[in-house]
Amino acid sequence: MNKTIILNAGHNNAADCGAEANGTTEAAEAIKIRDRLALLLKKDFNVVLVPDELNLRQSEKWINDQYKKLEDGLAVAIHLNAGGGTGAETFYYANNETSQNIAKAIINKYCEITGFRNRGAKADTTTRHGTLGWIRNVNPWSCLIEVCFIDNINDIKKLQSDYDKVAFAMYSGICDVYKIETNKIITESINTKEDIVTNPDLDSKEIKEQIGLKLKEIFELTKKL
Repeated sequence: MNKTIILNAGHNNAADCGAEANGTTEAAEAIKIRDRLALLLKKDFNVVLVPDELNLRQSEKWINDQYKKLEDGLAVAIHLNAGGGTGAETFYYANNETSQNIAKAIINKYCEITGFRNRGAKADTTTRHGTLGWIRNVNPWSCLIEVCFIDNINDIKKLQSDYDKVAFAMYSGICDVYKIETNKIITESINTKEDIVTNPDLDSKEIKEQIGLKLKEIFELTKKL
């Protein structure tokens, strides 16, 4: 499989923000994770971001216009679940062992690091739609992850308390797919870092600058591997 990771923040189209609960939206949370994940992945992979303005069908076409074969890379869609549950899960192409193994590697490592309840890797045929477009319609290998339940207050607080750990957990899961070892020093940095200051007196620009500096620290650690 080519070491190209195609990332999509689910429901990030302006016309569709996805699920809404606990003062946030699926799109807003997915973008925060996507941006941090992309920074971590850049050490080991060619990272491609699906444009935010595209809806699902447009995203699929955008990918397929550039990537024609199954082995061209791995397309990962980031979503948040809803419906009163708890935990995280991934979806794979039903009855395809390779697709299932990809989904298992990602969810197992993700839950191991984050502590979210592991709801497992599930066939796309088990969804209420019977199939998932992201799984069925893009040319490369693909996986969809539901990182937590947006309408579960404990889940969303866990996510929002440490986006960096969530991103690192997904990065580690993708590395497992490709048999790439992650470095302990990065794990320690994620687990022991000071929280980014969220002083209400700071404006949004200053907060973004702090986030950027923290992500830069993590990226610099990855370059030392």
